[in-house]
Amino acid sequence: MTSTTHTVTRYLPLTEGRIAYDDTEGRGPLVVLVPGIGDLRSQFRHVAGPLAALGYRVVTVDLRGLGESDATFAEYN
Repeated sequence: MTSTTHTVTRYLPLTEGRIAYDDTEGRGPLVVLVPGIGDLRSQFRHVAGPLAALGYRVVTVDLRGLGESDATFAEYN
């Protein structure tokens, strides 16, 4: 199954850096997909489209220090 979904990459600005996330900008219930340590939001590229096609708003994030998220945070607690 192939699905094409419009996805926008955004950045959440925080005091010590920014967190990168992709948003399908859907109008349905929000589904947040968070990768495990060491993985990136791109892990969900084959899942986000089908979920969005079912009517969900899908957001995928890169954890601090991974992918396009900044590694400038002083603490990880």
